[in-house]
Amino acid sequence: MNFRLKASYFILSLSTLAGARMAEADAVQQE
Repeated sequence: MNFRLKASYFILSLSTLAGARMAEADAVQQE
């Protein structure tokens, strides 16, 4: 696996995790 592909995959997973955290926080605030 080349570095650029690995880096883009890492950023993608990181942003997905951050998005899930934000959605979870929004759900908690709405309750």
